[in-house]
Amino acid sequence: MARVIDNTTDRTAKQRQKVLFNGNALKYYQLCAKAGVEPEDLSLYEQGRLEAFREAKKFSRLEQYANARTQTQETRPQRRTKINYARFWELAQKAGLNYANIFVQTEYKKDILRKAGCTHLKGEGSERITLDSAKPTRIGYAYLHTYQTSERKRKRGEI
Repeated sequence: MARVIDNTTDRTAKQRQKVLFNGNALKYYQLCAKAGVEPEDLSLYEQGRLEAFREAKKFSRLEQYANARTQTQETRPQRRTKINYARFWELAQKAGLNYANIFVQTEYKKDILRKAGCTHLKGEGSERITLDSAKPTRIGYAYLHTYQTSERKRKRGEI
């Protein structure tokens, strides 16, 4: 059993001498700390200790960033509106509104969109606007798009 420890110590000593010769400060510090020996080159040892500290600090920052990002993703409210296309299709067929004309019957269209689960519409860029504050033409476009999507899904048998 003692021979194995000596073998490991001999191997560590050889590795330490090799990295000392190559000037790899971080590896030299790690091998000296592992073996528990007094370093031959104190400046290389100190440089390696600083590099190890920086690496640990950098890793902890990355870990903190990843944890913070995960927490914000978990706590962020769902922004996308999930539309029930089957419900929309049923309500649209029952109402019999002119889906192709975006300028008429916007209050009825808004009511059907709301009942199908749509509460927000896409505005300019990444902006989301509420259904109540949307312009009548935007409501007409949303109704037209939702109608066409639900019709396509119905033909495919998805709803």
